Amino acid sequence: MVRGPPLTRVNSAKSSWHPSSAPYAQDHTIAERKRREKISNRLIELSNLIPGLTKTDKVTILSDAVR
Repeated sequence: MVRGPPLTRVNSAKSSWHPSSAPYAQDHTIAERKRREKISNRLIELSNLIPGLTKTDKVTILSDAVR
């Protein structure tokens, strides 16, 4: 059995552009990290307002808050 070179993608959008190559990538990463931190902080605040909350996962916090 004769094998040739491994197959590679040519002109693939995934291989020709990568977020880290864009000039705004670092700013986007920082902004996304801040956004996630704000969400986490708000969930902590919300969980403190719910009486009798035992589990602290996001789904439970939101479900109990709606009830």
